[in-house]
Amino acid sequence: MINEDLFSFQKIGVLVVVAFAIGFSMFFFKPSNLYSKNDVKLDVNKATFKELVAVPYIGKKTALKILKLRKKLGYIKDISQLKKVRNFNKFKYYLKVENNAS
Repeated sequence: MINEDLFSFQKIGVLVVVAFAIGFSMFFFKPSNLYSKNDVKLDVNKATFKELVAVPYIGKKTALKILKLRKKLGYIKDISQLKKVRNFNKFKYYLKVENNAS
């Protein structure tokens, strides 16, 4: 009888500790506090081939098209200049153009 009461008390204690740990981690370690959406976007004017290929929906051919277009124009002034590139509507959320591009 005493062993059963002790065992149920231990189960309750473990549940309280686990709930506290989860609540603590969710409160203090929110990913939204670490980065904004613009922090994780890649600047299309500074990106290398390897960086572009790492972006979702951009493969090797698409990365080459973006680099060729950037070379042709000098630099990309607005992300909408990439509209003719395949999958633009999917990868446009991962790229940005900084105002001080040169």
